[in-house]
Amino acid sequence: MAELAPLRSLWRLRYVDFQRETGESGAASETLAEITTKAPDYLPAWIALMSFAWTNRQTRACTDIIEQILLHDPDQALLARADLKITEGKVLEARIEFDRLRTSYLI
Repeated sequence: MAELAPLRSLWRLRYVDFQRETGESGAASETLAEITTKAPDYLPAWIALMSFAWTNRQTRACTDIIEQILLHDPDQALLARADLKITEGKVLEARIEFDRLRTSYLI
């Protein structure tokens, strides 16, 4: 059913969640890869893919995905990059990312 939904559909992302919850991690990754390949501007799919990489402690993949998000939504990417730096124990680098994010909201 989810395959019939539009690429930029919440139903496809819910299907990915279902795949992950039922132990089909590989299939979930493939579904997200298909969505991001066919709809590279669909940020919710990129964010889900980043979360998946993060959960699996795939820091290199997470970093690559953050770079893709950066192309479309710099604020979301900076926040994710800062969180990743904290996870890696790079607190000073995380602070730099948080400072960049903060200055983007100052007028």
